[in-house]
Amino acid sequence: MTRESRPRNPHIEAAIRICGGRQEDLARATGLRQQRVSKLLRGEIPISESDAILIHRATAGQVPGSLTRPDLWRKPEHVPVPESRPAAIEGVRP
Repeated sequence: MTRESRPRNPHIEAAIRICGGRQEDLARATGLRQQRVSKLLRGEIPISESDAILIHRATAGQVPGSLTRPDLWRKPEHVPVPESRPAAIEGVRP
């Protein structure tokens, strides 16, 4: 039984690189489970609004929510960002 190959999501790949290079690094930085990151990467599930915000914050805007969910935000500055970085991403280099 062969598995249909889906293209990898380039935005999730970029977020993984920025957060340290492993799916686990992005998972830790966002508070998502590694399995969800894997499914997002493979395009098995869509990027939710909350995923987009978490990725935007974890990458310090380098992978903006407006890129991952252009249907919700047109510009990076439209994505809600807290005053300070969440504790889950302290120590993650932007």
